[in-house]
Amino acid sequence: MSNELKITPVLRRAFREHRLALGLTYSALGRFFGTSWATIRKWEIGLTSHCRHQQGEMFLRFIKGHYDLDFRCAMNSSNISAYLRPVSPEAIECLHKLTNTYRLLATRPDLQMEFLDRILGDISETLEEFVNTPPPRRSQLPAKRPLR
Repeated sequence: MSNELKITPVLRRAFREHRLALGLTYSALGRFFGTSWATIRKWEIGLTSHCRHQQGEMFLRFIKGHYDLDFRCAMNSSNISAYLRPVSPEAIECLHKLTNTYRLLATRPDLQMEFLDRILGDISETLEEFVNTPPPRRSQLPAKRPLR
């Protein structure tokens, strides 16, 4: 293991914090490192304590911010995957509301299941519409609506 980087808790925490600060998913960072999203997750949570020499060098350079400009440019490019773009504050607030509602229903498993069924139904309908409808021109886009 002499040619491998030992991923200490300090490095692990710095790696995770930097990934989150850039708004990167496990999958996006996995593609960058040439590995799976699961490996990135294992590095962060401690299931893997070492990485290969080449990845170790990239790991340290990533933490030090050597690739930040590349990631920021990629996120501003119209050709980049949506998975690299940060989630909006409105979407995060919505996810928090969904999570809190689910937790509030903990004493009513019947309502929890109905709640999840409705959400999954809405998601399925939205994805089906997304796949089957051509995107509108910019001039046809609706104005942002405030959260309720």
